[in-house]
Amino acid sequence: MNVDNPPRIAVYHEHLRGGGATQVVLHIINGLLDKGYAVDLVVNDPAGEYRTRVPAAVHIESLVQSSQEWARFYMLRAASGNFQRLARSVFVSHKQLDKLRYLPSLSQYIKRRKPVLVLSNLWQLALTAVSARDVCMRSTAVVCIFHSAYFHHCAERLANAKRPAKWRHFIDYCNQVYTAADFLITVSHGITSDLVDTLGLPPEKIRTIYNPVIDTSQAFLRSPPPHSWLKDDEQIPVLVAVGRLSPEKNYPELIEALSILHARRRARLIILGEGSERKTIEKLISDYELSDDVDLVGWVAEPSDYLCHADSFVLTSHTEGLSIVLIEALACGCAAVAYDCPHGPREILDYGRYGQLVPLGDVNALASALERSLLSTWDRQALIARGRSFSIEASVTQYMTLIHDVIERRA
Repeated sequence: MNVDNPPRIAVYHEHLRGGGATQVVLHIINGLLDKGYAVDLVVNDPAGEYRTRVPAAVHIESLVQSSQEWARFYMLRAASGNFQRLARSVFVSHKQLDKLRYLPSLSQYIKRRKPVLVLSNLWQLALTAVSARDVCMRSTAVVCIFHSAYFHHCAERLANAKRPAKWRHFIDYCNQVYTAADFLITVSHGITSDLVDTLGLPPEKIRTIYNPVIDTSQAFLRSPPPHSWLKDDEQIPVLVAVGRLSPEKNYPELIEALSILHARRRARLIILGEGSERKTIEKLISDYELSDDVDLVGWVAEPSDYLCHADSFVLTSHTEGLSIVLIEALACGCAAVAYDCPHGPREILDYGRYGQLVPLGDVNALASALERSLLSTWDRQALIARGRSFSIEASVTQYMTLIHDVIERRA
C-alpha cells in the first residue's frame, strides 16, 4: 500500500446518533485506519452523540437531500443499459426509497473524492450506494452491510398484500441493484437466508460476519452502581432493557409483562434509551401503576455500567439483526430473556443455551420467563465467554480481509 497516497475508502452511514449499527461503523473505521487506508465517513445526517468518537484522521462528508424527481432521474441513469432494472426503477414507490433522495449528492461525492470502495450500511443506503457508483464511476467497488430483518418482513407483506405487484416490483428492484454490488455482508445467518430466499440473491455473493462488539483486551468492570436501585443492599430485583423508545423495541408489551409479574413478585425495571414513544410508555407505566418500579433513564453512553449490576436483561424487540446490547449483557455475565424475533437473539443465545427465548408477542410467557430468570442461577462465566466470542478483533479481521480481496479483484 502506498503510504504517501493510501487508497481511500468511504464508509456510508445514516447518522452519528447512538445505536448498534453506528458502533459497528466506528469499529470498522478504526480497523481501516490501522490497515493504512484513508477513510471518509459519509453520512446523511452528521448530528449525533457519537460524532465525538469519530477519529480525527477521518474526513466527515455530509450529504444533501434532493427532490424526489431529481433522485428518480439519477435512479434511471444508474439503470441505463439494464432493461429490467430500468423498468423496476420506474415502478418502485418513492415512499419505499426515501433515502435515495441522497443519491445525487453521493454520486457527486464519489466523482469528486474517487474512493476505491464504498462500504454502505443499512438496506436503503445500500441501494443508494450501488446506484451512485453506477451513475458516475464504475471502477469504485461497493460492499453492502445488512443489519436488519427488513426483507423477512417484506416476504410477509408480499404474502398478505392486497396489491402484491407493488411489493413484487420493489423486491425485483432490490434484486437488480444488490446483484450489481461487489459483495454483500450480513450480520446474522438469518438475514442471509432473507436475502437468498426473498430476494433470490446468490449465496456465494453473501458472507455473514457477526458484529464487532466486545473488546477482549478489556473486561467489563463492576463500577459503582449508576442507579440507586442497583445497590447491593436493595432487596428488590432489577431488570434492565436497552434501546430506543421506538415502536420496534416493543416496550408496551414489556410494561404489560412486568405488571403480570408484579402479581407474583415485585421487580423493578430500568429502561435505557430515548425516542419518540416516551410519552406513550410513560402513560402505560402510570396506567399499570408501576411508576415506583419503572425508570426511563434516557440515553446513556455505557449501558454495561447498568448491565453489570442488573439481575436480568430483557429484550422485547419485534425485529433485530444481531442485537449488540444482548451480546454486551452476556459479556457482563447478566442473565438474559429475549423475544425469539427475526433474527439475532436465537443465534446469540444459541437456541436457548445461554438465555431464555420467548415466543414473539406472548406477554404471559414473557412474564413467566422473567420470573424464572430472577429465580434461576446461571453460569456467569459461561455467559461472559459467550459474549466475548463476538469480539471486535475477530469481526474486524474478517471485514479487512474481505475489503482487501474486493479491492484486489477490482484492481
